[in-house]
Amino acid sequence: ETELEKLGIPNDGNQNLGELGSIQSNADLIASRVTSSIDRWGVKKVNIVCHSKGGLDSRHYVENADNVANVIQIGTPNGGSPLADFIQRASLTALGILPTVLINLFAGPAGVQLTTPHMALYNLMHGSNSNVRYTALAGMYDAGCFALNPFCRPVDRLLLSISGSPGDTIVPKWSVHALGYTGKPSYSSSGADGSAKHSPLIQSFAVFNQLQGRVTSNRRNLQTSSTPEPDYQSTISLSGIMIQGGGFSDYLYIDGTTEAYIILLYPSGQLGFTLVSPDGTTIDPAYATSNPSIVGYEDSEVFGSKIALYALINPAVGSWQIQVTGNLVLEPQIPFAVSGLLLQPAITLKSSLASPSVTSGTSLVFVAEPSDSNGPIRGALAQVTVESPDGTLTTLNLMDDGLTPDAYADDGVYTGSFITTSQAGNYRAAVSVEGTVPPLFSREVFVLGSVSAATATVNNFSDAPLDNDSDGLFNQLVISFDVSVTVPGDFYLLAILTDSEGNEQNIGMTVSVSGISTLSVSFDGETIYNNGVDGPYTLSALRLAEESGFSVAVVVNLEDAYTTAPYEFTQFDRSALQVKGGTTIPMDLNSNGLFDRLDVSLDVETVSSGFYEWSATLRDSLGTEIDFDSGSATFSAESNSFILMFDGTLIGDNRVDGPYFVSDLLLYGAGESLVQSTG
Repeated sequence: ETELEKLGIPNDGNQNLGELGSIQSNADLIASRVTSSIDRWGVKKVNIVCHSKGGLDSRHYVENADNVANVIQIGTPNGGSPLADFIQRASLTALGILPTVLINLFAGPAGVQLTTPHMALYNLMHGSNSNVRYTALAGMYDAGCFALNPFCRPVDRLLLSISGSPGDTIVPKWSVHALGYTGKPSYSSSGADGSAKHSPLIQSFAVFNQLQGRVTSNRRNLQTSSTPEPDYQSTISLSGIMIQGGGFSDYLYIDGTTEAYIILLYPSGQLGFTLVSPDGTTIDPAYATSNPSIVGYEDSEVFGSKIALYALINPAVGSWQIQVTGNLVLEPQIPFAVSGLLLQPAITLKSSLASPSVTSGTSLVFVAEPSDSNGPIRGALAQVTVESPDGTLTTLNLMDDGLTPDAYADDGVYTGSFITTSQAGNYRAAVSVEGTVPPLFSREVFVLGSVSAATATVNNFSDAPLDNDSDGLFNQLVISFDVSVTVPGDFYLLAILTDSEGNEQNIGMTVSVSGISTLSVSFDGETIYNNGVDGPYTLSALRLAEESGFSVAVVVNLEDAYTTAPYEFTQFDRSALQVKGGTTIPMDLNSNGLFDRLDVSLDVETVSSGFYEWSATLRDSLGTEIDFDSGSATFSAESNSFILMFDGTLIGDNRVDGPYFVSDLLLYGAGESLVQSTG
């Protein structure tokens, strides 16, 4: 019996989404499960609790669904995972030798969905459902190690260094909380208690207790937090293939840092891994065991693949020899990759695309900017390895010569145009820079570009309000426009309407466009009324993208595209009953310094006058019912208020601090009713 069943909560168990499919295809699986659950339990709406990428799949489904009340995400990479960036970059190097993924969950075309650049494009095109409440819980695991202790949980510390701390070792807190419209709780653990790590989060009873109560929602807007600068920098990657009994040797240059990791990634079996420092010291697992103050070693499984690493304290500057041996190779040959990870080094590399989305035949322009405390680093060797959608790998030099597309010669900004963009889809890339004169260094960064098959233009905007039920109030505000595309097909459209106070309403949908087509987006009149802001309203964003498989390619991205007529918000439809706000009033009736009662005054707007009745429950943050109150009164049309009175003694005896929540509100009268699960 599950915990949900013990609480008497109907549920359909777990939905196994199988291998790493696309967000869109997994959303279709969720749609089928939601429909069967509604039929099975005889309800109108369900709640979805989702873990990791399942939260992205669920976001996609509920964006245009009317049968989901709450989405509760646990450890979901709403802003992407820097760990996916790291593994995508290392895997690109290995793909040039043997087209086999290193770590199944993150490498390959499917894993690109979890990278930070892909999620930046996805979030640009996808918003929230105003009828759904979203909660995103982040795990915050602390390895619980003293500073500079290389033998203390090196894999956990490595994963936190790559993915970002605070975080759950796979997804950082900033990514889970990247969306402006979710509630943002966190759950913490440290040391031997790994319950706040990524996979254990979904199994934690403490997390269940934290989430079973109220689901909260922030103000509706699509603002997403930007990806913070990482604490680490990666060296270039080495890669090779290994056979049983084989060997490999090469060098990584490690420049100045107080802490570094040298990491070996491979899919299966058991590979030997040894380092030789610049002074000739051989470092193997036995050496690490004997010298725990300066080096740590660990090998482990990560999502069905293998990782081995050395954690180095104050590593010597210079060329480190890397030795890999095929101790146990279970297949004829396997790929591997080796990379160095430097924590907060003096030299950093930033890399980007001049435009992350372009149309077919338009160059992807890569930019690399190495720098240190003295400014840009000149005279380096920069290049990019690009994987086209068909798997073809191409290496391109990035130049600092002042010739197009490079703007200025010898300014430390290295630029190059990748012109082979006839294929639509994702272009994964690893940008690398090496210092050829002091300061010597090597750095590598993952970059993602996308190419669309079509180009598009948008013009001829107009707006018109619709009164669908002839009651004199507008049910919808419709904005129409013409779209012209060079290649017909299905596109994803996102339109955002914003008022002068910054309230946003978004519409997302798939549209079919051929040649010149007239499209319309209908914004909800009741939402406009509830925001209480007069027009004119601004179509602050209009975006059109090709979405197929694992790719998002933006073909139209207009800001402040159109301004409507100056409507008044009172011209739009509204609910017959609405709770517009409230005030909490603690009451000390006997002047003993303790509250005897907690009064909650709720403001209500009604369309019709008459006799109304109400009831509601007070719950704590864990969802426990503390008290219940009911009452009745005669309301006039428009603005009214009533008071819920909850027993202070019951609140004290419950022994759980606030905040407390009014839930299960039922208000009815004059032929109308309102049911609100959470207040």
